[in-house]
Amino acid sequence: MQVTGSNNITAYSLSIRLSADGFSFFLHTPSQEDSFTHIQYATKSTISITANLKNAFQSEDVLKRDYQRVNIILCDSRYTIIPVEEFDEDKAEEIFCYNYPEETGTMVMHNVLPKNKAVILFSVDKNTEQLIREHHPNCRFFHQMTSIAEHFFEKSYVGSTLKMFVYQHERCSDIFVFDRGRLQFTNTFPNRETDDSIYYYLYIWKQLGLSQENDEMHLVGNLRDRKRLLTELRKYVRKVYLIDPAMEFENQKIAEKEDVAYDAKTLLLCTPQQ
Repeated sequence: MQVTGSNNITAYSLSIRLSADGFSFFLHTPSQEDSFTHIQYATKSTISITANLKNAFQSEDVLKRDYQRVNIILCDSRYTIIPVEEFDEDKAEEIFCYNYPEETGTMVMHNVLPKNKAVILFSVDKNTEQLIREHHPNCRFFHQMTSIAEHFFEKSYVGSTLKMFVYQHERCSDIFVFDRGRLQFTNTFPNRETDDSIYYYLYIWKQLGLSQENDEMHLVGNLRDRKRLLTELRKYVRKVYLIDPAMEFENQKIAEKEDVAYDAKTLLLCTPQQ
């Protein structure tokens, strides 16, 4: 693998994005704009994520080296967001299991969302966590919603309207509704068909009493059948917009790469990488 920019691999941060649909590996140096490498790794559907990851550590040289920082991005629809004042680390697993059946062989982790004054709880397979720490003991785990929620918080302050943000990825839709920095709603829905997307977005819009004329809906990610999706949504909501990462993160080469997931872009570009 060729790495552009610095010759010292330890100056880079490594980010590993784990999804049931495949893995992505990113090398990035925040101080050097063009120092970015993206590797897509195809997984086998017949074996577990941990087994796939073990194969990746054996075959991908980029995973065997030492880095200044290692981020692990976990894509999973199982998560819970709670107000930070209600968070008790000793009770994190108990709270998480209120919403999801307890699974053997998993552990509950959390990320703090300082801008949202909230904490996100999520589960990690213990074998996966152990395998990664054997190679990168100081790695940091992030749920893919973490950087997205913080980024949308900032965007919600533009203008005076309520805003719904929709992020489509891996057959799911992550939905956030903000009232100028105050998180009003968040959830994740399966998203296999365009009709499902239209139904979910408009149903939530109606249930929350958002204005068809004044409030805004912003869409980003893997928008299948984009033209039809926008046409149908705009029949009921006047202000429906597409987020263009290349324009949003001006002069950032990472943002221009269409094969890099939006959650990875926000983590690398918006989260301090010290």
